Amino acid sequence: MINIRSLVSHRRGQAMVEFALLAPAFFLLLLGVLDFGRVGFYYVSSVDLARQTARYAAAYNTGIGFTSSQIDTYMKGQANATTMNAPTLISTGSCARPNGPPTLACQKPGVGQTNYWVVRCIIPTCNPETTTVTVVYAFRPTTPMISAITGTIYLWADSVMNKEYIG
Repeated sequence: MINIRSLVSHRRGQAMVEFALLAPAFFLLLLGVLDFGRVGFYYVSSVDLARQTARYAAAYNTGIGFTSSQIDTYMKGQANATTMNAPTLISTGSCARPNGPPTLACQKPGVGQTNYWVVRCIIPTCNPETTTVTVVYAFRPTTPMISAITGTIYLWADSVMNKEYIG
């Protein structure tokens, strides 16, 4: 007759071996989900930053309009509120604004940094006059294995606003 105690005594290390085999996969999955959440946060922050800055730049402040330095100050204040590092204003004369994910080296910021462009299109080229703000944020996952697979991820956001008169 088979004794139940003898069956249990032969399986003492089974749980430890199963844990040792599955724990790395579980923790990689857990950290991957956390990195995915961080990507989502920074993408939404980039979209919001582009929209808020475009809205600010499109408001023509009793017909005069805001200067580049005023827009830059506003953008940096908004970026600090979203825990993004101080963004860098790139002039379109030195580096073209990306029309999608950045491809040129001058369009790609360093890891954890933000570049942005402000482009105003005025009459007669555009009617109504518009302001376009493009934000590029460089994200690198914290999980080493995921970081090795994906490398740096460039999050790109674009917002276009029509010129407004505030008076």
